[in-house]
Amino acid sequence: VGSVLAVEGSARACADAARNTDDQPWVRVRTAAVTPSLVRGLRADVVVLDPPRAGAGLEVSAALAALPARAIAYVSCDAATCARDLRVLRDAGWSIASLRAFDLYPQTEHVELVTVLTRSVREPSSI
Repeated sequence: VGSVLAVEGSARACADAARNTDDQPWVRVRTAAVTPSLVRGLRADVVVLDPPRAGAGLEVSAALAALPARAIAYVSCDAATCARDLRVLRDAGWSIASLRAFDLYPQTEHVELVTVLTRSVREPSSI
């Protein structure tokens, strides 16, 4: 049995999430900004990140990269900020396992991206 911690900056969204999961005691909902210090304090097997259009940012991405999680699912509504944040994760040893684009808003410029990252397997040194 596992647990879920949902962190969201909007109090209204958190109230809705708490109401929708009140019969699931393994789910905790916390109203807070996602900051590097909050991320560094996490113990997570899988992280699902859905930041605002501005992206997670360099510092939060670096904190995520340092987590001992086995996978990160990054949901993004902006390809440029997603690419910036993915660069940080890739440079820290994460690999893109899958990347999908979803046209949820047809006939607009908006596309949702879902990227799943896993830890890179590095070949042992032959020194």
